[in-house]
Amino acid sequence: MSFGKSDSKGRSSGKHGGKFNDRLGPKKGQSWTWITQELIISAPWRRRTLNCVRFIEFLLADHMANAGQENGRLKATYDQLQKWGIRRPGIRPAIDEAEFLGLVRLSSQGGRYGTARKPSEYRLTFHPVIVAHKSIASATNEWKGITIEMVHKYHTKTKELRKATKQYRKKQFYGSDG
Repeated sequence: MSFGKSDSKGRSSGKHGGKFNDRLGPKKGQSWTWITQELIISAPWRRRTLNCVRFIEFLLADHMANAGQENGRLKATYDQLQKWGIRRPGIRPAIDEAEFLGLVRLSSQGGRYGTARKPSEYRLTFHPVIVAHKSIASATNEWKGITIEMVHKYHTKTKELRKATKQYRKKQFYGSDG
């Protein structure tokens, strides 16, 4: 069984050609992005919560919509993220988690300035950044410094904080007897 085009000796060259290449890649006009196997099998990637997954997928979709040219300037408003499927109270924790895991970094803080609203901008650490329209800054891959123990400790801590907040609110609403 041969694989790819034959070389001068009739052996497989390991190179694909023609319609075979068309079947392997995305269809013409389709946006795409690459994610390495190293990232996919890493603890930060595998241990993300659902809201964190949705947040990163939103940023990846924005990255692809801009042909990979806007990493570091990927915008995400609360309204957009809510439409994407993250409940409003879960947005800030999802962003915090993505930053802790080293998958995303905040490039510029958004907010309200007078009557104007400015969305926050983010950078995917596992993709390069185009700087000054000509040079490319390599991916920082900050997620590589995060271990499974660190992820577990982070999730345990946030779970305890949510529980404490829930108890505090219950006490404020019902009084000390509740």
